[in-house]
Amino acid sequence: MGKKSSSGESSSDRESWDRLFKTLVKMLQTKQEEVESLLKDRKVLEDKLKSQHENRTSDARNYQEQLSLMNREIETMEMMQSFKTSQCNLLSGLKEKDRSLCNLKLEETVGELNDFKAWFDFLTLNTNKESGNSPEAEMRKLKLEYEKLASEKKREVSDLSRENGFVWSQLKVIESGFTDKLKKREDEVAQASTKISSLLSYQEQLQSSNHEKDEIISSLKAKVAEMEMDSRKRDEEISKLSRDIESLKKSRSFTPVLTRCTTRDKGSNGNTVGSHVSTKQEKLAAASTPNQEEIKSSKRKRGNKTTPATVSVIPKLFTSTFRLPKLKSPPPSGAI
Repeated sequence: MGKKSSSGESSSDRESWDRLFKTLVKMLQTKQEEVESLLKDRKVLEDKLKSQHENRTSDARNYQEQLSLMNREIETMEMMQSFKTSQCNLLSGLKEKDRSLCNLKLEETVGELNDFKAWFDFLTLNTNKESGNSPEAEMRKLKLEYEKLASEKKREVSDLSRENGFVWSQLKVIESGFTDKLKKREDEVAQASTKISSLLSYQEQLQSSNHEKDEIISSLKAKVAEMEMDSRKRDEEISKLSRDIESLKKSRSFTPVLTRCTTRDKGSNGNTVGSHVSTKQEKLAAASTPNQEEIKSSKRKRGNKTTPATVSVIPKLFTSTFRLPKLKSPPPSGAI
């Protein structure tokens, strides 16, 4: 019995689960159908929105095109109105010219009528005076005179028109000549301006070169002044050295040789040797003076040699190895 009850419970549970499963499947199917219907509605709405958007964009484009066309039409209308106004102004100007010409013609005709009346009055007076003439002949004469006056007036008008045309042609020729002259003058002015600019640039270059040359000249002058100062200083040094040399020569002229001569020949005949030595030294001094003058002239010619060279040349006359030659003793005074 227990087995039967357990099997019945399990079958009832299965049936209940099957029912639940079926209900869930039905619910899912209904939900899926609802979702599919919603998706279809969404697609329909999207298509409608796209179509509406496309329609609106096309309408906007059409409106823009219509606006552009309207603007173009407005511009054309404004152009036409401006053209019409300019045309009306031109026509009014032409009408004013015609009116002025008509006024001139009226004035001319009035003048001609006045002239004709004056001639007619004059002729009537003459006809009244002359009774033999007929009125038809007078009318013919008046017509002929009127025709003559009209022909003369026409000739005058034609001559004036010709003169006017000739004057206008001459004015045009003169104007063209003046325009050509103006162009030539403008070209000349342009060429002159270019030449002036080139001359100014060349002048600036010359000024800069002159400035550089002035600087070079000033520097050369400064160098020349420095060289002159150096030459003066050297001349002063040379003069000082020459004075020192002369003083040294004067100090060395007599004393060294006399001492040497006196020491050597001090034994016998001292007086006679001393006199001969003095005469020899005088001769040597006289011989040394031209050598000293030659040395001075050579120093002046050279001008840049130093004092040690002059000192080395001068003592060669009286070196340490210099010895006086032996002099012969003079004969006694009794023998003479």
